[in-house]
Amino acid sequence: MAVYLNEQHFVPEDRLKMLFKDMCNVQIATATLVKFCNDLSENLVKFDGAILNKIKLATIKHMDETDFRVAGKTCWLHVASNTEYTYYHYAPKRLSLLEGVKGIIVHDDWKPYLTMEGVEHGMCHAHHLRELNALIEYEKEKWAKKMRRLLLFMNTYRNLYDGKIPTEKIVRLEKIYDDVVDEGLK
Repeated sequence: MAVYLNEQHFVPEDRLKMLFKDMCNVQIATATLVKFCNDLSENLVKFDGAILNKIKLATIKHMDETDFRVAGKTCWLHVASNTEYTYYHYAPKRLSLLEGVKGIIVHDDWKPYLTMEGVEHGMCHAHHLRELNALIEYEKEKWAKKMRRLLLFMNTYRNLYDGKIPTEKIVRLEKIYDDVVDEGLK
């Protein structure tokens, strides 16, 4: 429970010590909490490697990164996931990309992802929508509003047809998509 609360819910060690004292009448030293976390981490090394391998070889995976602070320094948490697995990779530098990745990676168009060899690229629609929202709000771009509406509609269609949209409907959606892109380019 201590490891779960500390690692998953970010409950600080001092608060964990209070929690165990108040709720279980057990005094736990900070060193004991650290040992619990280290022991579990060691027990998960093989599991961690297996998850990483499954993600690397998955046909489609999403990749992203975010910054956070450790001891006052900016570090990076990279994530690679699919519908079954999630792999987290901590790095002191942002450019610490996974090697040996195959298949399709869906991402936010961060330029270093484009340098990865042996992969195809898909752009993340959540990031597309964020960019479109900015164009709508700040630039008052009418085409962006149309594209946002179209992408959301296409996603609804995908769900409606369980990913198996009839060919004639795909052809029509592609035509609308191309028209909106042309409008945006103009």
